[in-house]
Amino acid sequence: MPNSEVQPLRRRPKPAYKNLNGFMDPTRMRIQGQMPTVNLHGDPSGSREADFSRAKNVRDAVERRRNVEDALLLKGSFFPGLAAAKELVESPETAAGTERRIQELRVRHWDEMQTLLDWQTQDYFQEAMDRHDSNNDDQKSNSDEDVHADRHFESFYQSLHTDPAPFSCFDDVLSAHRYAHLRTINGLLNQHAAQAEKEDAARRKRDAQFPAGIEEYRAIRNKDIQIRMARFLMADSNTKDRMMSEFQWAWRQVQSLVDEFSKNVRFSRNVSEILARHQAHQPAQGLVLVEDFKREVESAIRQTEATDPRRKPSTA
Repeated sequence: MPNSEVQPLRRRPKPAYKNLNGFMDPTRMRIQGQMPTVNLHGDPSGSREADFSRAKNVRDAVERRRNVEDALLLKGSFFPGLAAAKELVESPETAAGTERRIQELRVRHWDEMQTLLDWQTQDYFQEAMDRHDSNNDDQKSNSDEDVHADRHFESFYQSLHTDPAPFSCFDDVLSAHRYAHLRTINGLLNQHAAQAEKEDAARRKRDAQFPAGIEEYRAIRNKDIQIRMARFLMADSNTKDRMMSEFQWAWRQVQSLVDEFSKNVRFSRNVSEILARHQAHQPAQGLVLVEDFKREVESAIRQTEATDPRRKPSTA
């Protein structure tokens, strides 16, 4: 049975507001023809509605100009110089550099918000002082003409300076500034995530390859992979063949480090110590396995010392 319930009609949002998150861009909308362009320098038409609309447009234009001046004063027009700009362009973009930039932007944004709040406090205080000074407290007249003039003056002033106007304007400026900062941070966070994923993939690929020498082995950051390499170096021939088949290592890849391990006593001791420390932190395997492993390490060291070309092998 079909559903006979009538779905409520919902008003669809206008395309002009799509992907704006509630923040309109009047300049872009005027360029696209979605908002009429107002001539602020034209003569008043004479009608009350047109004069009121023109006065509102003038106030909005003045407020926008003040906001732009505040933004220029806040952000400044600092240029680091050609050398610093060239270094910035040529330096590789890394996840660590992007994360450092994100932290710097967050600290700077906090300082800018504090500065904007201070400026808005000063503007509101000046607005209150202007309203107080506009009242004619010194000259009092009882004539109907003066009272009528004062009433019209007060009404005109109130129309230009309503109580919510400063607060709504302040909120708009702070919200727009915050929104611009979040858009910048969001782009940098996406960039940082992509860079970190790319660097991790490259690191995993590099670590999965068998190191060609001692320096590459020590440069491995992943402890599990380093332990895997150490187990391979300490293993017997059958275990080495099995691990080479499992991890797809060719003999020409492992031969260089295996030769270094058999010749370099210091390196072989270092590898055995790494394995011993790792085995000591595995309580589930029991002390018996630890003792067996120590004996295996000591046996491997004795064999390594016997093949050291700087020492004569024992004749026993």
